[in-house]
Amino acid sequence: DVPEVYPLTRGGRAPNITTLTGYSLGTGLFGTNYPTNLIGNYYTLKDNWTLSRGPHTVKAGLYLGHFRKAEETRTADAGSLTFTDTQSGGSGVALANLLLGVYNQYTEADIAPYGSMRYNQIELYAQDHWQVLPNLTLDYGLRYQYMPAMIERDDRIATFDPARYDPASAPQMTSSGNLVAGTGVAYNGIAVAGQNGVPRGLYENDNNNVAPRVGFTWDPWKNGKSAIRG
Repeated sequence: DVPEVYPLTRGGRAPNITTLTGYSLGTGLFGTNYPTNLIGNYYTLKDNWTLSRGPHTVKAGLYLGHFRKAEETRTADAGSLTFTDTQSGGSGVALANLLLGVYNQYTEADIAPYGSMRYNQIELYAQDHWQVLPNLTLDYGLRYQYMPAMIERDDRIATFDPARYDPASAPQMTSSGNLVAGTGVAYNGIAVAGQNGVPRGLYENDNNNVAPRVGFTWDPWKNGKSAIRG
């Protein structure tokens, strides 16, 4: 019957108990913050071709992929309770406090963000197996791979960029390591996707993944008993 604090949470779930002095609960008495919602859609198209003409055997292929993964961040939006032996007004025993409902702390995330990730993949190749002489063959080809950065559909991702961090805007701290309220600039050094020149995938894509290949097989004495390869 504990009411939820934030209306945007996934309702209808019991609060988890994450701390109970004297007991090891791992991720909580009720397990992790499930259920969660995850959707994965994967679309691929691929084909390979082979063409033989005289001394040449040419092969080529294509691979196209579009992938989607949508998933919640699994924050504790159902709420989390902690019970200890030292709670004021309690029994002095954490387990008894749990039975009495005397808790130390209740926390609840305001929302479980839903990330809709998208990424693509393109791959091409072509190669030729050439019987130059009865005792010499050449294999050569080229492969290209393009895998741009993953993006979030609504640009709800960010990262820390040291180049954007301003030490002069850092928050002040006390000698005991606590932050001084009202000091510092929020999100100092944070790069948000699609804002202020930041790519949607948070880093620049690499468009130069070209891989050539070349090889040969040579039978120097033309007797089929020896082969030099490279």
